[in-house]
Amino acid sequence: MVFKSDILMLDEPTTGVDSVSGYQIMNDLKSLTKRRKAIAILATIHQPSQRIFALFDNLIILSREGSILFQGHPNNLAQILENIGLQCPMYTSLSDYILEVASGDFGKKSLQTLSHYNREMNKNRFTDDFNEVEMNSLREAVKRAHLSDQRSLALCTWLVLWRCFICNYRDPFSLKTRIPSLTLTAIFLILLYGEAVGQVSTCATKYVLWTAKIENILDLVEEQSRAAHENLSILLLMNVVSLFNSMLALMITIPNEIYVFRREYNNYSYTIWTYFVAKTLSEIPFTMITTGLFVLAVHRGTGQIFDHWNRVYFTILPCCLITMIGQFIGMMLGTIFYRSQVQAVFSMSFILVPILVFSGYFKLISQMNNVMVFLSNISFLKPSINSIMIAIYGFDRCLFQAQQELQQILSMNQTRPEWIDSVATLVDVYSSTYNQTELADKTLENEEKLVGFMGIGKSPKDRRAFVLQYWKLSETYDSYYHEIYQLIIYCMILAIMVYLTMFIRLKREKN
Repeated sequence: MVFKSDILMLDEPTTGVDSVSGYQIMNDLKSLTKRRKAIAILATIHQPSQRIFALFDNLIILSREGSILFQGHPNNLAQILENIGLQCPMYTSLSDYILEVASGDFGKKSLQTLSHYNREMNKNRFTDDFNEVEMNSLREAVKRAHLSDQRSLALCTWLVLWRCFICNYRDPFSLKTRIPSLTLTAIFLILLYGEAVGQVSTCATKYVLWTAKIENILDLVEEQSRAAHENLSILLLMNVVSLFNSMLALMITIPNEIYVFRREYNNYSYTIWTYFVAKTLSEIPFTMITTGLFVLAVHRGTGQIFDHWNRVYFTILPCCLITMIGQFIGMMLGTIFYRSQVQAVFSMSFILVPILVFSGYFKLISQMNNVMVFLSNISFLKPSINSIMIAIYGFDRCLFQAQQELQQILSMNQTRPEWIDSVATLVDVYSSTYNQTELADKTLENEEKLVGFMGIGKSPKDRRAFVLQYWKLSETYDSYYHEIYQLIIYCMILAIMVYLTMFIRLKREKN
């Protein structure tokens, strides 16, 4: 019906519905045969009402033994029954009466007589030439139907996509579980870490020394290290939540849909590629919107730097890519273990452990041996976390903070602390003793010497945040895009793996 086929075959289309609904179904099917591009409809039906019985253009009635009792228009049935001595009683439906005859209620002889009469009536109806013409017409109809299916790939994809949208909208797991869970998780993280955790930049700027006391420097460094560790935990949790946002949903829905998909695929309704594309596209808007809102809420609620919108966009983008990766993993596990969701859950745990370990959060990649460094490439969380750290701590954040601190000092008319010169003298002794040429530069100010002793570089503009130094990351846009490109490659590889998994699974089930 969707692709306007020439022939439509239905097996008991009115089964399980009341007489009124059954008549509406058959009447709608009747209208399809009267359109400008008519469809030939072949349907089997049991116990039709008189109204449904009269809708047929050509009727074939079979006996309980399988012989044809009648073939023709329903209006001719009553006259044929009278010709062989069977009279439909008054106030009795002709459809009910002929079913009683076909069931043998009036004797086996009546069945034989009616069958013989039908053969005699139709023996000259179908000649050899007529049959050859009909077969040629049928071959042409099948050929046109095949070509129509080839041309309607886009339409088929759109229909499956629309159905997936409807299923996602009606899915109670999506609406009643995923959205509230993301909302509660965002609120929990904001309340747990507070709005000040993201304000720590770990930048050793020149002017931070003006507001610090010498006896509190170590405490200040320790406090910034603790806040930075908590902030990195937030970044990791954003990735993990984004991953589970789509992966668990697909692991649950794919096993429920695979049976329908397998039946429709075996009936040549559409291809594996059609279902794969439609299912992927139908999940993207929902998962991307929910993930984007979740990351935005956590980003603003934990007080991350907000000097321009690019930082927000560049934080949301990796999480959205992680959501797509989780979507593909969920589709693959749901396809492989569609008979047992318990096995899919345990397989998910087995996959996520090395991915988390190799993310670089629990152990630095640079501190691993060569084998582990090579295996760390399987972790898609590593480029995601790296890109978010660059978005949060890079893009000249230390320069931005230095400008803010300078404005604060000027507005408060704060004087330069005297202890800076004293400590700078100790730094000179250290640099000359251990041959630290960068710190021994005579053009450096004392504040820059202390900052250089704590960080890297000669000026705030060249100095990265300590988090980026520790993870050996650059703060440039090129470094960020390099990590994003890695995530895109992971998405493409997993998409190919999902398609091959569906292809192999369905081909094996079909054979």
